[in-house]
Amino acid sequence: MMYQTYIFDLYGTLVDIHTDETKIEVWEKMALFYGYYGAYYTAEELRQTYRELTLEAEKEALRHDSHESFPELQIEDVFLELFRRKGADVLKETAVYAGQFFRVLTTEYIRLYDGTRELLEALKASGGFLYLLSNAQRIFTAYEMKALDIFRYFDGIYISSSYGVKKPDRRFFELLLEKEKIKREEAVMIGNDGICDIQGAKDAGIDTFYIRSNISPKEETPDADFVLEEMNQSRVKEMLLSGKKKKALRLRPYREEDAKALAQLFYDTVHTVNAADYTKEQLDVWAPKERDLYTWNQSFFLHRTIVAEQDGRIAGFGDMDETGYLDRLYVHKEFQRHGIAAAICDALEGGSEAEEFETHASITARPFFEARGYEMIRAQKVEKQGILLTNYVMRKRRQ
Repeated sequence: MMYQTYIFDLYGTLVDIHTDETKIEVWEKMALFYGYYGAYYTAEELRQTYRELTLEAEKEALRHDSHESFPELQIEDVFLELFRRKGADVLKETAVYAGQFFRVLTTEYIRLYDGTRELLEALKASGGFLYLLSNAQRIFTAYEMKALDIFRYFDGIYISSSYGVKKPDRRFFELLLEKEKIKREEAVMIGNDGICDIQGAKDAGIDTFYIRSNISPKEETPDADFVLEEMNQSRVKEMLLSGKKKKALRLRPYREEDAKALAQLFYDTVHTVNAADYTKEQLDVWAPKERDLYTWNQSFFLHRTIVAEQDGRIAGFGDMDETGYLDRLYVHKEFQRHGIAAAICDALEGGSEAEEFETHASITARPFFEARGYEMIRAQKVEKQGILLTNYVMRKRRQ
């Protein structure tokens, strides 16, 4: 076993959550709650005052500890001040209840990612020690962890609001290492945020495992010891227990000298990955052995083209024009099902100003695009050198 200690982030790594504080219905119900204790607000007044107090609390945290790079506030103090602003004298316990009620109202859903429980159980069964290091508010997180029944997996839980410091400040990591007497060379940090989780842990001398999840910041893949470009807890388990480090996937713009390598990757991918859905005759006209590299190169420069590199090798590429048309998306035959296509798509869609995306997907690629929210508009037959090939016009709106 490569590691003795596994340090996990919570939200976006183990727990999938979506909250929405913007809905006026939330503030209408919160205003009723406060009014019950004699603190009378309109919904809009309460929303605005909450925002102002939160900003004030963050500034006060900075003033309180001027050397603290990433101070953490206690949100229950904000909810308590909301009572006091209206002359309501309540116990701090009531402010905690107000905060928890607010969290319930704003939470659209909260659930474990598929395979999370199996991952934690496997690491415990291997003899590992598990710790949680989360930028969060204890009044929210303690209740949610109890509801999700995951307290029992952890040997220690460190929530930023309880310590007045948060990731990526290295002192938060070092606090955990010191209190639990953890040897940093035996520990790994698993998280979904390139700055807070990965850079913070690296600054503290801890190995890192980056998972790009649905709520990861839109960022380039960080230089972590382990990388997964999509949420897959089974793969996390496999990679951690095997102990084989995988260099970060690197996404970069296309360069002219890439043309020959991309032509070869295109040929190899089509003639292997797509061979299950198309005949040899169809594959030969789709991806001929010889290609005009000058025209190929020019076509890439006419679009925004992303090249993916893994372990120093070109692992895939994709390109999109300014209208949102995704022209090509191909992943090296040896790098299939590593999340590379998803990473390229994320970069292309995220960097486009188009409100709608379109692609003409092969039979092989159709399930991938459907999983990304693309809808099949129609099937079509495309003629190449007198040979007909089936593909699908697929579209999705920007979310």
